[in-house]
Order: sequence, then structure tokens, then C-alpha cells
Amino acid sequence: MKKTQRIVQGFILSTILGLVVLGLIMNANGFDVVKTHIVRYPIPYILSAIFVAFSRWLFEAFALIVSLLSRHKISLWLAVKTSIVTHFFNLLTPFYSGGQPFAIYYLSKHNIEAGVSTAAILMKSLVFQAVLTGLGIFGAITCRAYLTSITLSALLLGSFLNGSLFFVIFLFGVNRKLALWTVDSILLLLCKVRIVKNREKWRGKVLEKVHQFNDTFSEYKRHPIHIMLLTLSSIAQFFLHILSAAVILEGFGIHLSFPLFFQLSNMEITASVVPTPGTSGGIEYIFMLFLGQFGPIEKISAGLVLWRFCTYYFEITALGILSFWIYRRIKEKHLALSRKLSVEESVNRTQ
Repeated sequence: MKKTQRIVQGFILSTILGLVVLGLIMNANGFDVVKTHIVRYPIPYILSAIFVAFSRWLFEAFALIVSLLSRHKISLWLAVKTSIVTHFFNLLTPFYSGGQPFAIYYLSKHNIEAGVSTAAILMKSLVFQAVLTGLGIFGAITCRAYLTSITLSALLLGSFLNGSLFFVIFLFGVNRKLALWTVDSILLLLCKVRIVKNREKWRGKVLEKVHQFNDTFSEYKRHPIHIMLLTLSSIAQFFLHILSAAVILEGFGIHLSFPLFFQLSNMEITASVVPTPGTSGGIEYIFMLFLGQFGPIEKISAGLVLWRFCTYYFEITALGILSFWIYRRIKEKHLALSRKLSVEESVNRTQ
């Protein structure tokens, strides 16, 4: 309960921060003019941007199916529901990091071992970080003429941090001793601060999951086609998010071009290291920093407001409703199973 409250509080604070930054940007670029552009904006472009942004869930679901394929075959519907839960909690937490634990928990309710699901989800993250790093370096080279010293430094920093995360995940995946030593050290620390009381009891359970994780992770090298499919899926997810912004700008007559496309890519990679839920408060400034030169500043400002509405505020509301429905279904299923077991126990006792 306390963890949930902290997540909600963090989301509220980041939302306030994001709205304040949006308000400042609108005010700096002519509040009334920007507001007029927003009010007169054609609705079909908003609906198209929402559709493009939401369609990346299908690629996220496909990536989950592929990453689990060597151990489990799951349905597209289960993968979509897991994707919804993952993305919702990612939007609520810094660095888009909170969705993975909830995905592991949700998959465990469908009889998928925690070690296996952890390996699958981390493999997806590994490939995605590799894609971000590669695109960041490519964008820095191809868009050098459009980058200032500030934007270039920010882009390179984002690429470096994404590359570092790739290296850490890879190292833990292939080095069993390092993974076991790290988990054992964390358990020891938790015992010393008395968060965990019985170390040996937990040690056996946790280390078993670590072995599962490393065994599953090592299997991927025997499935290069799976890695290729994960890479293509990650590229599709990333580009669809970028294209949602391009659709919004198209509605203002700012047409998609090669430089604009890769500046959108550079913007997104740079924003990925902002340590607030949904990158609120940072992505708004970064958006203007990277894209301000591609059209009238009041239209770019209005495009930013509409894009954030489509891909964050509206999206998190829709995902929240769907995640609540999924949670209710899990709870109802668990209660039904508990009642069934209770009835069976009663019958066995009477016999």
C-alpha cells in the first residue's frame, strides 16, 4: 500500500511539473496564440496520433511472445494485457522502470516462473536499449547540422546511459556468478537492516529464480531469429512513438522530412534519461530544444501540448482503466479458485 501511495504521489508531482512547464512554454511563446492553435486544431489528426501511439502495444505484445517462445507459448491476448499493465506502471515511475516487476507478477499468475519471465523481459529491454544506443549514435552523425552543442551533448549523454544499461543487463544475463553474488549480497544487506529476517529461507527461493533467469537468458544465443524479431519489434515501437508526434505536427502543416524524423528520434532518446514519471518536466523542454527550428514557434508549442495529451495524459488514463479491469479479473479469478479449493477440502473432510 505504501509503495502504491509513493507511486501515485510521484505521478501527481510529475504531472504538476509537466503541466507547469507546458504552461511556461505556452506563456513564453504567446499564450493566446498557442491556445488558438490548439482550439482550432483538426480532430482527425488527434485521433490518428492516438491510434499510432496506441498501436505500439501490439508490437510490445509481439516482443513478449517472442521473448518467451523458447520456454512458453502465450496467447496474443495475454501478451496484450501484460503490455497494458507494463506500460501503465512504466508511465507512473521514473525511467519507465516500474512496469517490469508488475509484468513479472502478472505472468506468474499465469503459471510462468519468475526467473523465466524476468529473463524474457530483460531480454526485451536489452534489445530496446541497444536500438536506442544505435539510433542515438546514428542521429548524432546524420543530424549534426541541426544539433547545437547543448543538444549534441544531451543526445550523447542519453546514448551513453542507454548503452550502459545495455551492458549491465547483458553482463548479468551471461555471468551467472556475478548475478548470484549480487543477489546474495543484496539479501545479506536486507538481513542486516532487518527487512528480511530469515536469510536462508529466502536465499534458496531467490537463488533458484536466478538460476532460472540465467538458464533462460543463455538459451537466446541459440535463437538468433528471435533476437532479430525482437530488434524489429523494438524499432517499430520506437518509431511509432516518434510518428505520433510527426502526425500532430503534420496537422499544423509541418511536414515530415528526414531531418525532422531523426530530430524526433534524438529528442526521444535524450528524454529517456529524464528521472521523472513519463519524463514530465523534462521532455517538454527537450521537445522545444530539438524541434523549435522546424516551424513557427507557436505551432511547435501547440504541437507539444497536443502530443503530450495524446501520448501521456490521455494514454495513462486509458491504460489505468484497462489495468484496473485486468486487476479486478485477477482478483475475481483468485477468489473463485480459493472458494473451489475450500469446497474440495470440506468434501474431503466429510468423506
